[in-house]
Amino acid sequence: MIKKIIILFLGFNNITVFADELLGNQIFSPVTESRRALQSNNREIEKLSEKNQTERLIKNNEEKISAKNNNILPDSNICLKIDNVFLQGITLLDKDDLNKITALPLKCITANNLNNLARELTQLYINKGYITSRVEFIQPNARGELGVQVIEGFVEGIKGGDRKVNSNFIFPNIINNPLKLKDLDQGLDQANRLQSNQVTLDILPGKYNGGSIIVLSNKYRSPWSATASLDNYGQENTGKWLSRATFSIDSPLGISDFISLNTSTTLKSYSNKYSRAYNLFYSVPYGNLTFSSFYSYSEYLIKQHLKNTLITLNGNTQQYGIKSDYLYYRDQNDLFTISAQLTNKQVKNLLLDSLLFVSSPELTVLDLSLNHTHIFPTSVLNSNLSIEKGLSIFNFDKKRNIINNEFSKLKLSFNYSYSFNVFDSIYQLNNQLFAQYSPHALPGVEWLSLTDRFAVRGFSQTSISGDNGWFSHNTLSNYYFINNTVIHPRLGVDIGQVYPHGDSQSNFIVLGLSTGMSLNYKKFIFDMDISHGKILSGLVSKNEPMTALFNVTYKI
Repeated sequence: MIKKIIILFLGFNNITVFADELLGNQIFSPVTESRRALQSNNREIEKLSEKNQTERLIKNNEEKISAKNNNILPDSNICLKIDNVFLQGITLLDKDDLNKITALPLKCITANNLNNLARELTQLYINKGYITSRVEFIQPNARGELGVQVIEGFVEGIKGGDRKVNSNFIFPNIINNPLKLKDLDQGLDQANRLQSNQVTLDILPGKYNGGSIIVLSNKYRSPWSATASLDNYGQENTGKWLSRATFSIDSPLGISDFISLNTSTTLKSYSNKYSRAYNLFYSVPYGNLTFSSFYSYSEYLIKQHLKNTLITLNGNTQQYGIKSDYLYYRDQNDLFTISAQLTNKQVKNLLLDSLLFVSSPELTVLDLSLNHTHIFPTSVLNSNLSIEKGLSIFNFDKKRNIINNEFSKLKLSFNYSYSFNVFDSIYQLNNQLFAQYSPHALPGVEWLSLTDRFAVRGFSQTSISGDNGWFSHNTLSNYYFINNTVIHPRLGVDIGQVYPHGDSQSNFIVLGLSTGMSLNYKKFIFDMDISHGKILSGLVSKNEPMTALFNVTYKI
């Protein structure tokens, strides 16, 4: 009887209560642990998917191209024996583009007029990304008409590709097609997303008129990388101190692909409590497309002391899925990416070897998102709009999905990074705004975790989450360089709010303050963060203690 009461109590707690602290510190919330594991794995997947994207766009922004002032004809204001000018060979420009050209005078066409026409035509091509197109003049015919021949550049061939820079995957379908700057930039992005590559390219004349040869050069590094770290980012119930390891290999199949394995485990004895996690990620590029697949697994054990008994809680969470990212548009200031992801999530939480159905859902989620990155002169803005839909496309055990698994969820995020100078020192301000809304009651693992250290910092004993909510995560930082050491101090202020489905009045508002510092010395990184959180409104009134987090990482 005691066993049944405990199961019902913990099970229904996950439906009606969205602040786990309401139960007191002695009760462990399985759904919170499962949600934390899933969201931690999702962050790692997003981090690997977006690797080096913004850094490369910033570099491209600094490499603006303009038409050279080299004149085809010698400068002269003398009227030429030309009555008319006609254009030929133009297939990549439309009428709106051509209407931007300065009209030639009706009488007295000079060499200066023709040189200006050639420059404007060339610049129109460059503005559209066709950087190797050029203009030639054809001798006037018997009617006094001068021909302007446009030779539109195309890719004749690619040299320099190899196992680590597979041109068939990073530059697919580019040969014998117009040479466009965005295709070259995207190919370089795909090649340099591998940490072992430092690829550059040159464009050389080909054998045919208008043809170009792309020559790839690469400064190779080791194709594998590994890191080991120690931190106290864990939970009190399952173990604070964690050891982590990451191992990755570039182009293991010779197609510019990437594979990464991340692991973490608690340091203390596994007899009373532990948590472990594993994350496997694989991606392969194909021009404007990037395909990814992933698998993650985590498990925990905790032995909880109640007044008259000892109970055992254990569980595991696994998810696997596929993702595709399509670069819809890019120029020197903007990136637009459309993504689709299908994920299967399986959660099992057990109390005394009995399955807690309410906190053990099995879900299939389709995620469609649009991402935009824009480069300003001194800042970067990243925006993301995501729509998630729970699906019932597999015959799962419906007993485990007491809450409707066919939910809809909307997520919106902005990340603005701004650099500025104060007293000859460069500072960086990073502002992140995230919001989540669902018209449905969500499974607990899909709630927004407000007191996570990636949301509102400063909470170690209180877990607050809800179906709907938002948070603002803000950090001011600076860099100091001393010999081989980089010191990176920072200050943070966060605020956020969550509320349950259908009850916007029963909300929590929390505030977090933090200060920290990271120190980079050769292959070592030491990071320290001290933070304090406060609940401004809500049913929980307990004071949160000061939180001190430490991390030491070694790059092998």
